[in-house]
Amino acid sequence: MPNKDAVYMHDTPAKGLFASDYRFLSHGCVRVEGVYDLAAWLLEGAPGSPTGNWDKEAILAKIGEGEREDVRLARPVPVIWVYMTGWASADGAVHFRDDIYGADAVGDAQGER
Repeated sequence: MPNKDAVYMHDTPAKGLFASDYRFLSHGCVRVEGVYDLAAWLLEGAPGSPTGNWDKEAILAKIGEGEREDVRLARPVPVIWVYMTGWASADGAVHFRDDIYGADAVGDAQGER
């Protein structure tokens, strides 16, 4: 997922962080719960699996080899990041959260956002 901001999706060794409501503990990266399930879904149909199918076990086996492995996806998968500080839930309740990245600011020293 190349991008100019070096923002990625990744797992974390601190699994307890997934239970926290406050999830802004990295520098813009997104921690993914169930990262091996996501990887297996992304790699469906991709070549190079040691078992012929990129399931969780094959992914873990490849990681266990300790060598970098670049795998081209069989199909492109668009990634869209949405940063919301306010939204309405299905029951009509309105929710607001702190804008920790300052994206809601209207105007700044460089002009309007």
